[in-house]
Amino acid sequence: MRYALAHGRRSGRRGGAALGEQAVRRLRAEGHDVVEVVGDSLEQVRAACAALVADGVDVLAVAGGDGLVSLGADVCAGAGTTLGVLPAGTGNDNARSLRLPRDTDAAITCS
Repeated sequence: MRYALAHGRRSGRRGGAALGEQAVRRLRAEGHDVVEVVGDSLEQVRAACAALVADGVDVLAVAGGDGLVSLGADVCAGAGTTLGVLPAGTGNDNARSLRLPRDTDAAITCS
């Protein structure tokens, strides 16, 4: 499978970056093709994710808070790309409402 994994440098007091990097390592160790998406601004990340979705990436996973979840949902809407959510924000309102696991290993396994 071909993955794109976007994570925020500051999401969840930098927890998004750590979770994102961990997920990238794990997916690559399992033999998946992974493009890591990190930008200096939300606009850069959005543009990179939109380009990858347009190119047909199988899964766009986002490791961060509600802002990245919203970005992922926006760029995947109407596309054939699956959205994976790795909750790493401070509040994680979206993840909580979807009853996604907060445990790192469980979140990566479910994505």
